Amino acid sequence: RDLGGYAQVLGPGFLGHLHGLQAGDHWVDAGAGDCAAVAEYLGTQAHCRVSAIGIHPPANRPACDLHLGRTLEDLPVEEVAPADLITDVYGPLQYSLKLDEVVRWYLRVLKPGGLLWMATPVTTFVESGGREYTFPEWLGRQTGLEHLREPHSGHLSRVYRRTSSDVAVPAL
Repeated sequence: RDLGGYAQVLGPGFLGHLHGLQAGDHWVDAGAGDCAAVAEYLGTQAHCRVSAIGIHPPANRPACDLHLGRTLEDLPVEEVAPADLITDVYGPLQYSLKLDEVVRWYLRVLKPGGLLWMATPVTTFVESGGREYTFPEWLGRQTGLEHLREPHSGHLSRVYRRTSSDVAVPAL
């Protein structure tokens, strides 16, 4: 997906937020695929630092920090600089069987005040504490994470802000 595809999935406010990031900020695109959105963003005049995470090498390698060949759960958080924005557009949250580990990784990398802008897994339910939750319900119950809003109706995307340096994600 290019940036237009990201905006279609994540909502109309996404591009404004992305283009509002400053040179000292850091965007992590998890599940970057062929890096079309990253490459397009890096072709703009002003941009922040970017890291792309993916399993397979993209056909065109953008000039950013690339983390390839491992699942997100197997990528040490120390290898990725703290992030002001993490995007997951049909990336690890769609494919991982270890959602708690993916969320824990995101919250360890995301700076307090930073945003997780994501496409919600469509049919994912989580069992926790003897109860079943939709993935967004479960995610919204995690300590140190605030659900801001649904970017627009009709899409399964969400925006969350890390609100604290103390975060806790229980094992599933």
